[in-house]
Amino acid sequence: MNYGSIALPIAFRFFRIPIKWTVDRIGDKRVVTNTVFRAEVLDEKLTELDPVSARLRFLRLKNFDTTKELVRPALEFLNSVGSFMEHDQITENVEICIPDRESTEALSYPKLEIGIWEIEDCLEILGDQMRTDRPIYPSLQLGLRYNKARPEPFMSMASFWQAALAITLVDRIKKAKVRSCAECGAPFSIHTKHAKKFCTWSCAHRAAVRQSRIRKDAGK
Repeated sequence: MNYGSIALPIAFRFFRIPIKWTVDRIGDKRVVTNTVFRAEVLDEKLTELDPVSARLRFLRLKNFDTTKELVRPALEFLNSVGSFMEHDQITENVEICIPDRESTEALSYPKLEIGIWEIEDCLEILGDQMRTDRPIYPSLQLGLRYNKARPEPFMSMASFWQAALAITLVDRIKKAKVRSCAECGAPFSIHTKHAKKFCTWSCAHRAAVRQSRIRKDAGK
């Protein structure tokens, strides 16, 4: 017997694997030929992050014009999100447990080495993904938990790249508008009918302060 279908909201949960990132500059004192970020997984509890906020903070890294300028803010970002992306192949038998996860499957082991060029490539890819009609579909697993007998489906993600692609796909499903911030230039999604020029309050405040100074200088 076919009972039809029911509509249930799906919660997207992004968990930060506790990782400490460091910078390894390859080359000599005069010429740095490569910059690599290396990770160490720490024995600490996972914490939950807001994937929308993390995606926006990542996209704002594009404001740094040169690779040299990008290194420090990229390191700060990596340490804030933990795992940047999952390893292509699981080479170690490691299980990372997620709170409330109803699956016995282990999450893919995080990639422990990221080149600065990969950060730059991902910035380009994610910006394009927010505007294109041909999205990259992330690999997601649906879990189910119960709250007082009410089923609550959820998807748990433990790498930033997986979370960023997932919420970008959600934006597309919801037909969200994508605009570039008038202050920092980062693309951001809009889910309301109200026009927004800035991606965050801080960008709006910075623009307002600058305009106020311009008006004061013009009045002198």
